[in-house]
Amino acid sequence: MKNILKASFDTELTPDQTLGLNNALKNSPELEAEKIKLNKIRLLMKNYSPVFSNEFLDQVMYKIREERRLKASRTLVIAFQRIAFPLLAAASVVLLFSILKSGDLSMESLIGISSLNSENLPHFLLFNY
Repeated sequence: MKNILKASFDTELTPDQTLGLNNALKNSPELEAEKIKLNKIRLLMKNYSPVFSNEFLDQVMYKIREERRLKASRTLVIAFQRIAFPLLAAASVVLLFSILKSGDLSMESLIGISSLNSENLPHFLLFNY
C-alpha cells in the first residue's frame, strides 16, 4: 500500500486504487503518518531553493571548459589521423615512385631538379611570370 501512497503524489490513481488507499488510510495510523510525512517532505522540497557559492559555480564552469577543451583536442587528433596519415602515405608512395623511376637517391632527384641545367638556372629564376 506504501507504493500506491507514493504513486498517488505523482500520478492519478484508478478508482479502485483510490478507494483501496482511502480505506487503508482510515484503518492504518502508520500509513496515515507516512502520508503526513511525505506531504511535509513534499512541501519542504517545493520551498527549497539551493544556494551555491561562487566557488562552486567557478568549479562547475571550469569543469565545463575543460570538457570542451578536451573534446576539441580529441577532434583535432581524430582529424589528424583521418587526414594527415593518408596524405603522408600518399606522399610516401609518390616519393617511392619517384625514386624507382629515376633510380637515383640524390637530393636533386628527390626534389625533382636533377634535370635542370645549371647554365640555364639564372634565366629560369629571372623569368618574369
